[in-house]
Amino acid sequence: IMNGECGTFNPMLLECLEEMKGLLKQAYDSGALIMDKKENVHAAPKIVQSRVKPHEDNAARLIRLLRDERKKYQLVAEDSGDILFEYNVAEDKILFEEGFQQVFDQNIEISNASKAVAESNLFASESQETAKEISDFMVNPTQVLRRQVRMQTADGQYAWFEVYLQAIWEIIDNREVCEHIMGRLSNINDLKREAVQWQEKALRDGLTGLYNSVGCRQKAEELLAEDSKVSRVCFFIDVDNFKEINDTFGHLAG
Repeated sequence: IMNGECGTFNPMLLECLEEMKGLLKQAYDSGALIMDKKENVHAAPKIVQSRVKPHEDNAARLIRLLRDERKKYQLVAEDSGDILFEYNVAEDKILFEEGFQQVFDQNIEISNASKAVAESNLFASESQETAKEISDFMVNPTQVLRRQVRMQTADGQYAWFEVYLQAIWEIIDNREVCEHIMGRLSNINDLKREAVQWQEKALRDGLTGLYNSVGCRQKAEELLAEDSKVSRVCFFIDVDNFKEINDTFGHLAG
């Protein structure tokens, strides 16, 4: 939490955690004595109480702040439609929030996850390469990966999502090890649709709805790229003295 690996927290909460960390460790150690030695079952609670009592107000504030932070983050995630998940590298397992099952009608826990992602039929054909890239990141993580994919939802329709992955590194035996990858799945279908609509408008004439010169060139390049073995023909049609039709009968008739 203090290193920012668990997201952004209230500064007051961080200050409270820093102040309480020694007492938290003492309470934890005393709790371990209760579990390990039955003869300390009565003595240990008194030790904990005596150590924590002077800071009872801070402890209560810490708990309240933790609950507030969790509630606020859940509300923001639910309102934005984000689905949070965690990937355990050692176990090769993904655990999603419950929203994943609602949106995709899939189990929230996925074993053999790196292979399952690469071979998942949730991804549309044009997103298969991206799915493989995500799988490779899970196997050999770096720092951050952000990609857009088209996935099939529970209603059988396809929608665009942004996948954000953040590797969490820890120092173990004097070397950096990635044990977990935190992830977020965000529905960007409306944004994607709007972007496509604006792009389409930019390629067409506002009056006639026909492709403009930029649109014609782009479509021609797409057709030529589809299959180089197929011959294609482009027709240019020019009408002489067309201006007379517009001038005589009006532009609507023209």
